Amino acid sequence: MNEFLEVLRVQNARMGLKINAKKTKSLRLGISEYENVTWGNEKTDQVGSLTYVGSIISKDGGNSEDVKITIAKSQGVFLQLKKAWKNRKISLENKIRILEATVMTVVKYGSEDGRSENQMKIY
Repeated sequence: MNEFLEVLRVQNARMGLKINAKKTKSLRLGISEYENVTWGNEKTDQVGSLTYVGSIISKDGGNSEDVKITIAKSQGVFLQLKKAWKNRKISLENKIRILEATVMTVVKYGSEDGRSENQMKIY
């Protein structure tokens, strides 16, 4: 891994790019945790999970934490509309439209990859 990063660092330097080693974190998926990952002469911090493009990726390569957060957000949106759900003046058809426009958009946004979508069906 360090050999690859050294090649990357050298190529970046040739193009005038510099990566800040103090801000760089490493997440190990399927490699030894005991191997120190270095950028130049500086060791990078090891993390158990990270957020990438809005999704949480954990050490085991899964995103179950991301699914739990999405479910919690959608439950929060659902509970905020409690008065609308109890209101008898709003038709069932309109309540379904409200549900699809608010709660389901949160669920669908959080389940953009296949693994999340399959896990959401379980819950």
